[in-house]
Amino acid sequence: MIFFIAGQLFINYKHGVVFTPFFHYGMYSEVMKVNAEYAVWEVEANNKKLQAADFSIQEWDKIILPLQYYAGIRKSNSIYFADTKRLLKNIGIITDDKKFLNTCNIEFFEDWYIKYLQEITGAEIKNISIHSRIYRLKNYRLEPTGSDTLLAQLCN
Repeated sequence: MIFFIAGQLFINYKHGVVFTPFFHYGMYSEVMKVNAEYAVWEVEANNKKLQAADFSIQEWDKIILPLQYYAGIRKSNSIYFADTKRLLKNIGIITDDKKFLNTCNIEFFEDWYIKYLQEITGAEIKNISIHSRIYRLKNYRLEPTGSDTLLAQLCN
């Protein structure tokens, strides 16, 4: 019991470290700032744009998150070179880069994603088009800008 109390006091002293079953008020009290621009994923299946309102929150997350992960492959690899490889080397573990690095293969991803979307939507999907479009906040509304990037361009 004394060890638990001492541990919790240490965590409280550090401010910002979260440890269950106690959560610090600081994790919920930060002001969310409004950005001038937002990148939004747009998915077209069978030449029809998928709308978030047509899906549950969980389904929409399942549709969008793989796109974010795929587009973030380059960043994931840079984290490996910047931190992971160095830390593993410091503790004496020599790594094979091929086991840690992800590669961009848009054909493979799109084939997988079509099957994945079919499971979520319950409809046969013959073709998809995936874009990241920048929206700008103007007069309290998000309006699309001319910036439209295909998923294949984000990972290359």
